[in-house]
Amino acid sequence: MKNLIAVFIASAGLAIRLYAQTAANYQAYINSLSPSDYFTLDNNLTDSVGGSVSFTANGSTGGFATDYWGNPTGARLMHSGNDGLSTATDLVNGGGPNAGNASANGVGSLTLLFQALNNRDTSTGQRFIFAQGAVTSSSPVTNNAFALFLDNNTAADPSALRLRAGNTTTTVLSSNNIVPSAWYSFTVTWDETRNTGELKWYIGPVGGSLTSGTFNINDASVVGNNDIFYLGNKDAAFGNGYRLPTSDGSVDELALWNRELTFSEVSAAFATIPEPSSIAVLGAGAVLLAAYRRGRR
Repeated sequence: MKNLIAVFIASAGLAIRLYAQTAANYQAYINSLSPSDYFTLDNNLTDSVGGSVSFTANGSTGGFATDYWGNPTGARLMHSGNDGLSTATDLVNGGGPNAGNASANGVGSLTLLFQALNNRDTSTGQRFIFAQGAVTSSSPVTNNAFALFLDNNTAADPSALRLRAGNTTTTVLSSNNIVPSAWYSFTVTWDETRNTGELKWYIGPVGGSLTSGTFNINDASVVGNNDIFYLGNKDAAFGNGYRLPTSDGSVDELALWNRELTFSEVSAAFATIPEPSSIAVLGAGAVLLAAYRRGRR
């Protein structure tokens, strides 16, 4: 039994090292793409590129939580509707703030990881993963929205993952295709100078496959409003946190660029996030099996 306990401890240590290694691989690849801003959210709210930009936390119940790789303080958690992060620094290289800006020429990319909530929506509000600009119908219509959110229970598809840009919204993932509590990678790129397909999006459960699509916004729309950027909520009212009464929401690894990432770059980043539980189980299983065989001799 002592040998088994020792082997279990050793295998746990192996799993932790594997988690750390895979997280480092992902972060190294993101850094190799030279982001303009990169918030790893590893127990801090500071931009790792230069360190001059930081998020401010709103709400008293949010905090750091376990990330996809098992780091216990490696992601940011929203527990109540008022939880969220904000920065007055304009992270989004869009053409805002004015509507009717047919000459907008913003180009950029955003990528992050988020953990799906554990059930479909039973609340009345949308839950925002990130937001900038006038993102809800109750806000003044200024055609400068930029947001990723889960739709509310009055929508045609409650809890569908939706992307909003300018004054248009598209479904990225239907609610029936969202795996509860799974981690997802999301990337969106944009070029406001294109006449169609100004935005491209990519979504996939970590360890699964990426799907993608294009998104048209009209000449009266721009991506963002050059103002406060919110992570885990929608605006200064902080009433639409990414969570449910029965499920905390987590976000992680937010990175932005002032250029469009290519399909190859997005795919390569996604490929550096292997399913860690398989790695950990295989590593631990191999050690335990070897110890069991030695004990049987």
